[in-house]
Amino acid sequence: MEIVEMSDDKSLMQVQATRAYVKSVLENYWTLATIGYKPIHPLSNFLKNTNLRLDEQEEKEALRLASSISELSILEASYRVGEIYTQRLPKQLRAQHGVYFTPPALSNRLLDNIEQAGFNWTEGRIVDPACGGGAFLAPIALRMKQNLKKKGFSDLAIVKHISTNLHGKELDPFSAWMSQVFLEIALSKELAESDYELPIVIEVGDTLICESTERYDLVVGNPPYSKIKLNSVTRKKFSRSLYGHANLYGLFTDKALSMLSETGILAYVTPTSFLSGQYFKALRRLLSIESSPVSVDFIDSRKGVFSGVLQETVLATFSKRKQHNKGVSSTLRVLNDSEVQVEHNGDFTINVDCDAPWLIPRSPSHAQLLADAQENHSTLSQYGYKVSTGPLVWNRHKEQIVSKKTKTTLPLLWGECVSTCGKFEHKSDKRNHEPWFRIEGDIDNWLVVRESCLLLQRTTAKEQSSRLIGAIVPDEFIKAYGGVVIENHLNMVKPISGADTIVSVNTLQFILKSKVVDTLFRMMNGSVAVSAYELEALLLPPLDKAIEIHRALVDGVGNEIIQTMIRDSYSGRITKAA
Repeated sequence: MEIVEMSDDKSLMQVQATRAYVKSVLENYWTLATIGYKPIHPLSNFLKNTNLRLDEQEEKEALRLASSISELSILEASYRVGEIYTQRLPKQLRAQHGVYFTPPALSNRLLDNIEQAGFNWTEGRIVDPACGGGAFLAPIALRMKQNLKKKGFSDLAIVKHISTNLHGKELDPFSAWMSQVFLEIALSKELAESDYELPIVIEVGDTLICESTERYDLVVGNPPYSKIKLNSVTRKKFSRSLYGHANLYGLFTDKALSMLSETGILAYVTPTSFLSGQYFKALRRLLSIESSPVSVDFIDSRKGVFSGVLQETVLATFSKRKQHNKGVSSTLRVLNDSEVQVEHNGDFTINVDCDAPWLIPRSPSHAQLLADAQENHSTLSQYGYKVSTGPLVWNRHKEQIVSKKTKTTLPLLWGECVSTCGKFEHKSDKRNHEPWFRIEGDIDNWLVVRESCLLLQRTTAKEQSSRLIGAIVPDEFIKAYGGVVIENHLNMVKPISGADTIVSVNTLQFILKSKVVDTLFRMMNGSVAVSAYELEALLLPPLDKAIEIHRALVDGVGNEIIQTMIRDSYSGRITKAA
């Protein structure tokens, strides 16, 4: 399905105007980029030309932009044009289709990682299954060309080899055309010298529904990111990698694995959410069974890297060779569109057939802690606790959310009732929030919490000093009102029915807000969400050590000593409480 077929008339006009402008930019850029080459082959045709024509002022702007980007490298130029294209598209369409272009700094880094994984640019078949405007195909063509020249290939042999072994697939025909254009510009000198016209190597279509049996030695790209509703046929097709909601990049990862040869390499730019999210547990299991991790690069800041993308991203490389299950973690600091600074964080191991969250070091200081914690830890269930989400979805009960207390109301607890310093306060400061919930009989009993519990905020950002922000709802408060109603932006940590809670809730709160446990959570978490699923998988101090930590708290031992006790508990040591 073409991108414009899903839009209204106004959006369609905006898409056509965008295409007309970008087409003019590329036509002028092509002329400037091929000056001096003979013979000069014509620019590839965009088969679905827009009916719109630019006015004189827009044509001048397009020429100025083409002149400006002609002074950039091919990779920088393709990124700039891709950015302009996406920014001019309707915002709703951009988000719906997950259309975002990859900065050259990241595409080059991912290609470096592919080389480190053992890929040879002079051999093997390559495909980008969602190639967009050519963020990967053009730089891959340049690397192939450079390596083929070292082997003594002629210009004609180079372009023929590349046209045979490098392929792209793209849903949006205009993006596919842009990708073909930049691929031809990357090879323009060789095409002119050999008097060879590059065949169309970008197939317009939906990779996810394609039933081709072709196999590739490298599947690379930046697949679209967005949730998608699947029909029963598609859900069955991708059932091995699905759990709950489907996301496009998860489907593209599954598809990539089925497109790879027996020793193939998968290299994607993806959101970090697949590393820990519950909806990606089946995908993690599939990846761990069918491939081995080679490298995972975390991007230090999401701001300014992908325009409009609010989630963190990683560069992930996997190999089907299955020689090991150990990968290398790094952090990338994006200095500008073309440069990154790389910091090595350490190795990590993913167990085979593993659908649990993947813990990966995010800084060099994490590696030893992670190794220790994976060897020595307990979980919330072993402490005697379970986690669930606050049951109230407020917009389904608007009429029952009231500002005044009556005989039929109970306190309504919102996210702001939990302060960043770990204190509980019944308040409703935010817009549309009120402090009371009206109970309308037994039908609402399932909403009422009648026991003290530890509340944790469900949404926190990595920029915050702590990701696990919690507060205990006091027994006295519960008893005073006979219960409370908890909104679903809070997690509830409660004792497991019938189980012994060996660790007190106060000790548990202290452990969760400790620097060490916060670090372990950050190594696992891949989004702003703090999910019940992740909390139940969190590596906590071994139970026997937690009991010693509890005693130290009761005895009034200082905070710094107890923080050290928590860190040492994972290594099998325990600091003596002074």
